[in-house]
Amino acid sequence: MVKWIVWGYSLTWSNTATNQFLGNLDKCWLKGVLAQQRGDIPEILFALFEGMVAAVPSALVAGAIAERERIMPLLVFTWVWTTVVYDPVASWVWKDTGWANRRGLLDFAGGIPIQVCAGSTVLAYTTFTRRFSRRRRRLPNLQPLPVSPFQETLLTEAAQCHLRCSRNRIDLAWILWS
Repeated sequence: MVKWIVWGYSLTWSNTATNQFLGNLDKCWLKGVLAQQRGDIPEILFALFEGMVAAVPSALVAGAIAERERIMPLLVFTWVWTTVVYDPVASWVWKDTGWANRRGLLDFAGGIPIQVCAGSTVLAYTTFTRRFSRRRRRLPNLQPLPVSPFQETLLTEAAQCHLRCSRNRIDLAWILWS
């Protein structure tokens, strides 16, 4: 979120950019955002909402890499990745003056800037780190815990209740969607 406030919002959503590929730094540190409107809402709310949306791909990348690598290289990587990959792609797709948006690209629910970018980034990151990783981890020898017949009955009943409740939620969603 800090990077988004410093320059991410400006690179993605600046209105005074002269190209179709990336914004400029006119809204660095959210300069002038507090006093302006973006449609019907204050621009500061839009900036904070988009900051939360920008955090989603980083969380997807972090979740895929969790417990495989150290945290500091991951933090540096996500800082650089959101600047080099996410900000330009979000600008291309979502901003009215972005080149992909001008060519009629339709993006439903952030599929391109969020899912496609995060998925391809995880693939590239894990491929790169696997190739250069020198240490091999051994998994501990895990043994199942002993379970009493009473605990087994409780677990079975909980699983069956979960399946019934899930089925009811699916049926309700189907009815409300139709």
